[in-house]
Amino acid sequence: MTWAVVTGVCGAVFLATVVQQVSGFGFALLCVPLASLVVGPKDAVAVAMLAGLVSSGKMAHGLRAQVHRPELRRLLLGAALGLPIGVVGLRLLPDDPLRVALAVVVLTMVAVLAGGYRRASTAPRTQVAAGVLSGLLNGSLGTGGPPVIVLLQATGTEQHRFRATTTAFFATCDLAAIPLILVSGATTATGWWSAAASIPVLLVGDRVGHRLAYRIDRDQFARVVLGLLAVTAVVTLVAVFA
Repeated sequence: MTWAVVTGVCGAVFLATVVQQVSGFGFALLCVPLASLVVGPKDAVAVAMLAGLVSSGKMAHGLRAQVHRPELRRLLLGAALGLPIGVVGLRLLPDDPLRVALAVVVLTMVAVLAGGYRRASTAPRTQVAAGVLSGLLNGSLGTGGPPVIVLLQATGTEQHRFRATTTAFFATCDLAAIPLILVSGATTATGWWSAAASIPVLLVGDRVGHRLAYRIDRDQFARVVLGLLAVTAVVTLVAVFA
């Protein structure tokens, strides 16, 4: 593990932490493709899992009173079914297909959110299904956010309830995924050590993002985040085919 790797991972973690604190999503969606440019997609999942657990867990604890628990339970039920299958995919799939799949997932989510998809409500079974898909994506790509984000955004969930519920979901999923990924042997020590080295930077990003969360207009910031996600996905694709 070189200083260039540590610096690259720390930069990805810092940016992702600030974005998540302000918007309630985006940590893994930014962290995984950016970190994959320096440590590869599989070790980038390890970075997102360990650093994401700290980031989401800290944020979820602070917002715990605003979590919508029935919704969270249904999402976690689905994730428990999808996560082990996703980890198998992480173990078996080569790096380049994982990078392409990651970019496609990010760009699809950007298109759906930018298109303003809305619905009045969602049935409990839809929430469980979103959890299953999220678990699959989390275990294989480290980016389980899109199904949950789209679901909550589509129903117009209030900003701080959205932040509380999504971060509680992400933290719980990361906590469950880490031992599964360790046992699978899909990642190397580089991912875990670089993630651990990024924790101090993460804490700085957490404080910066927390201050910004109550000062920046959410809609305006969301547009910036979507643009940043799109650029990150394109860069990931270029790295595969260059």
